[in-house]
Amino acid sequence: MDPQACYELLKERAKVSNTITPPVPPPAAGPLEGMSLAVLGQRLLHWQSERVGAYQRFEEGFVRFLQVAEAQGYEALVASTTAAFASISDEINAICAEMVRQQGAAAALGVQVRRLQDAEREKLALTAQLQIVRHGRAVDAHRAQAADDELPDRERRTAALRAEEASELAEKLAATVESINDTLDEIRSELADLAEEEHGGSETR
Repeated sequence: MDPQACYELLKERAKVSNTITPPVPPPAAGPLEGMSLAVLGQRLLHWQSERVGAYQRFEEGFVRFLQVAEAQGYEALVASTTAAFASISDEINAICAEMVRQQGAAAALGVQVRRLQDAEREKLALTAQLQIVRHGRAVDAHRAQAADDELPDRERRTAALRAEEASELAEKLAATVESINDTLDEIRSELADLAEEEHGGSETR
C-alpha cells in the first residue's frame, strides 16, 4: 500500500489538535548550481535532520491521538506531515540532481543519496501501515476493556492477527531504519574523506 493510501485510511478513522511546522531552510540558502560538494553535503544532512524531527513530531501526535478519546485534529496532523515530508524530499532530490550533474565524486555520492531516498520512501510507507495497525490494536484494547476482558472468539482472533501484523511491520521498519542509518554513515564518511582531501590539497599548494 502506498503512503498516501495509508494516510487516507487513517484520516477516515479519526479527525489530536496538532500540526507540523514547515521545515526550516538550511543556513546556506541559494541556488544549488555550482555549489561545492561540501556545501551540498551540509544541506543534505540538514534536510535529513529536518526529516527525523518531522517523524518524531508525527509519532508524538499519533500517540496523543491513541490516548485521547475522540481526539480532534488528526487529519490536520496527517496533512501537515505529508506536506513537510514532500518538501524535504523535493529539497534532497534537487541536491541529488546537482551532485549527478557535477559528475565525478559528486555523482558517486548522488548514487548514495538516491539509495537514501528509496529507503526513506519505504520507511514512510511502513510507518503509515504500522499506524493503521496500532490504531486497530488500540480499538481492540478499548473493546476488551469495555467487555470486561472477554471478547468474542472472532474479535480475539482479529486482535491476535493485528498483534502479529504489528510485530512484522515493526521488524521491517527497524530493518529499513538500520539501512537508512548505514547509508547515512557511508555518506558522512565520504564527505569527511573529501573534506580531508581538499584540506590536504590546499596545504600542498
